[in-house]
Amino acid sequence: MLQAECKEDRGDQHLYYLEVLGETEPLFDPALASAQGRDDAKTVSPAIYEYQWTLGRVRTDPDAETALATAQTETAQEADEGRWRKAAERLSRHAHRGGWEDLDEEGYVQVHLLFPHPPGWRVSELAVSFKYVAPLRPVDSVILDVEKGLAPLEPLLGLAGVAANAAGSLGAGSIASAAGHTLCAIAKTKINSIAPSKEFPWWVQTTAGWSRVSDGQGELVDGVAWTLPVKLLQAIGTRATGTIAVSFAQLAGSGAKSDGPLRAWAILPTGKGEGGPLRLPKAKGEYVELPLHPR
Repeated sequence: MLQAECKEDRGDQHLYYLEVLGETEPLFDPALASAQGRDDAKTVSPAIYEYQWTLGRVRTDPDAETALATAQTETAQEADEGRWRKAAERLSRHAHRGGWEDLDEEGYVQVHLLFPHPPGWRVSELAVSFKYVAPLRPVDSVILDVEKGLAPLEPLLGLAGVAANAAGSLGAGSIASAAGHTLCAIAKTKINSIAPSKEFPWWVQTTAGWSRVSDGQGELVDGVAWTLPVKLLQAIGTRATGTIAVSFAQLAGSGAKSDGPLRAWAILPTGKGEGGPLRLPKAKGEYVELPLHPR
């Protein structure tokens, strides 16, 4: 079942929110056992799921709509006079003016996803992404170059599909078939993903930690953290999205039921005089939680 969970932090003139979207009842992946040598004559299709986080900022001050109407009127006048480039730049500046201006422009945002570490199953990470929607504004032409980076994925997608379909007829067994399906899933995850660059460096780290929840208890978690420059968020707009593709592996001899939530939290570097970094959700030990019931 696909489900989304969201938490907000509302100020006088802004609203930040962090949302997590994904499948709450994923199937265990039989292909993981095959890849470890338990191959048989059957063709195994891997169960791969993509989980998505979204970080957004909304202006809530009463003057925002008035400012937008003024900008649209001035933009229309410039367009009527044939000054299309100036009109486009004006509208683009206004669209981003209400974005991340209260953050430190030289700082970095971190978004954390924490998968549970229960006795009955584990998560296997396959691929991550940070999404954008093209075309971006002209002043961010450096990012537009990532569209060229998508070209190598086209033959990869085709070859992955061929490998998956041909594995059985060639007698390759479930290992080759699973590899083809996995390769295809990873390639699809990378579509519309911004590649790290010198101008906009971003990266992902895996973490192992202890998650302290609101009731005072703690749990072992397997985490993945995105580190993103504020300038990159300013370039793509006021809604940032990242994804991770994972598989769920059932552990042998685990008869006890062991569910657990996918937890998410973020830290935002506020500018000078803003009172220090902003955590989403605000309270320590609080998270955006998406229930997970693998079966």
